[in-house]
Amino acid sequence: RPSGEAFGYYGRCRSSDTPDVAGPFILQNLLILASAPFIAATMYLTLGRIIVAMNARRHALISPRWLTKIYILIDIGCVATQVIGSVLPASGEESAIELSKKILLGGLITQVAALALFALTCWHAHRRIKSGQPLPDLTISWQNHFRTLEVATLLLVVRSVVRSVEYLQGEGGFVVSHEVFIYVFDALPMFLIMVAFAVLHPARLIKDARQLMGDWEGHAMLDRTGK
Repeated sequence: RPSGEAFGYYGRCRSSDTPDVAGPFILQNLLILASAPFIAATMYLTLGRIIVAMNARRHALISPRWLTKIYILIDIGCVATQVIGSVLPASGEESAIELSKKILLGGLITQVAALALFALTCWHAHRRIKSGQPLPDLTISWQNHFRTLEVATLLLVVRSVVRSVEYLQGEGGFVVSHEVFIYVFDALPMFLIMVAFAVLHPARLIKDARQLMGDWEGHAMLDRTGK
């Protein structure tokens, strides 16, 4: 995913140097757009695993079993639209270019809707777990992981909304005419999300929660056997 972003911006630089060559344009369009759904998929998986590791299934708005499957299916659809919408303009036909814009816009709007529902799901689980405090002895603050997911989702929503406006305005629109938008509302949010997950990796919380649950089960067994 980080490599996809990096090669996407490499393609953008090449596209700027050789605007008459289709390859670099397709590369930057495909990788920059398609990297976001892959990062979103990581977030969907992370929330489900955190809920399961913390034994907090009852607090989830959607069962973790279905949560990951539903969002991953939506994400696959979003990736498909990004791929198709990025490749179609290569033909150079006006009709193909217009169709690609509609496909990309549909994928971006779907992604915004999915992220909004995911934000609600994450907030609901966070609030319910906080009120119940099922694992108060975690050495790593579980709330920071939920806050990271919530902020990352908000950043992805902002990014997707700006890119949707870009395609709605079309060629010559205000957003596409000012390159600062792609760096402030696309490159920067994606970079911040990757840094946040690198610093606060969810695997640390999952490992800590599972270890604590194992200790709890061991103590419960001892209490039942009286040994």
